Amino acid sequence: MNRSKTASEDRPDDTPYAAGPRALTRLLALFDALSQAPNGMTLAEISIALDSPKSSLLNLLRPLVAEGFLTYNASTYNLGTAMFRLSASVMQASRLIRLIRPFMQELVDTTGESSMWGELHRKAGEIIFTDVVDSPHALRLQIPAGVRRPLCLSPSGWVLLAYVDKSWRDDYLLAAEKLGHLQAPLSRTLIQREMTKLRADGILTAIETVQPGIGSVAAPIFNDRGECLGVINASGPANRFRTNLAQLQKAVAAIAQKATAATKVEHLDAPF
Repeated sequence: MNRSKTASEDRPDDTPYAAGPRALTRLLALFDALSQAPNGMTLAEISIALDSPKSSLLNLLRPLVAEGFLTYNASTYNLGTAMFRLSASVMQASRLIRLIRPFMQELVDTTGESSMWGELHRKAGEIIFTDVVDSPHALRLQIPAGVRRPLCLSPSGWVLLAYVDKSWRDDYLLAAEKLGHLQAPLSRTLIQREMTKLRADGILTAIETVQPGIGSVAAPIFNDRGECLGVINASGPANRFRTNLAQLQKAVAAIAQKATAATKVEHLDAPF
């Protein structure tokens, strides 16, 4: 007699669990199931909830316990402290973006240029543009949210570099130089000079400094403890920036001040 197979029967017990898109969806399903189980779940209960063989699940659960995303005690799995920290970071990042977006929109309305919000990913040595509001112009700078750039290759990244601890910044720039990331006209000296001007002026202006045809004016946003939360910029075609530079600098500086005042009230921590 034929009968339909379950997902568990389709996949042998010795199939590596952590492979392919299915692994990611099962991982998210695991966290979802545990979030709804205040007393935790046994391996058997997780196997039923995820419709997955116990042997394959063990390949997933053991490293998660080792990294602190799960705890294991008395045959029961629970969410661990690392998972709670990650959840808090995600929630705060979302809260920060919601807070900053109206200021980005105001910057676009004032200048007519695209605005981007960038945050530091210290471990990767990158800036992540987590939100973008596009210019209404047909000719504009347009990138999708989520784009990442090495800090040394982005003027907005230089803004973030200017406000990290000096020892980390010096090590990063030295490594970037040794790895050949800084090619003429970019140099460690140029970036350090621009960061010095930024600390004095409150804004960083770059017209065709990194990319031909592109101009930007960027400014840091701080929390109530003086930590840099991220960088807001106006970016667009270099010729428009040369024509309207004073207006662009004034607008970015003013809106950055307003955004900093708003974030100070919220007592936000710096992301990443």
